[in-house]
Amino acid sequence: MRIAVYCSASDNLPEQWLEDARTLGRWIGRSGSELIYGGVGCGLMKIVSGAARKAGAHTVGVVPARRLDMADTHLNVRIRTSDLSERKRIILNLADAFVALPGGYGTLDEVASSFAHLCFTGRHAPIVLCNTDGIFSPLVEQYRSFTEKGLMRGSSLEILHVTHNIEETINILENLNPTPLQ
Repeated sequence: MRIAVYCSASDNLPEQWLEDARTLGRWIGRSGSELIYGGVGCGLMKIVSGAARKAGAHTVGVVPARRLDMADTHLNVRIRTSDLSERKRIILNLADAFVALPGGYGTLDEVASSFAHLCFTGRHAPIVLCNTDGIFSPLVEQYRSFTEKGLMRGSSLEILHVTHNIEETINILENLNPTPLQ
């Protein structure tokens, strides 16, 4: 399975978030999956990719030109993009499933764009939000509000899996049968 991971590039984050990134990376490698991510060598991105590589995963970093100086130097494949929009498009086209760990505006943008794209195109690929410390609760409530007010079909939420910790996130991934991209 090709798993896109959206997460923070910031350092100095809570230890639990760092350990969750390590645990997810190790699982990606041990499961024989491939990691696709933003390709930056700092923050949770660096941790998840390092753990995935160490556990045997093939890693693909999709790095905007503006962030090339921050690119992870240990990628199996580095794809250079002109900007964030191209990065999101490429990740969407490469991944079978999407996981979001804690992150800021970039992660929020990637999750929202992926969700909108998958709903609009009808492609059924899962998005798993690892809602550690309730980081994604406001977003989930906003989506629920959209459905309650008739602005979005309730069936759109079927691709969204919200977990409370990394163990639940991995359990969801282990039980997925995503439709591979052609």
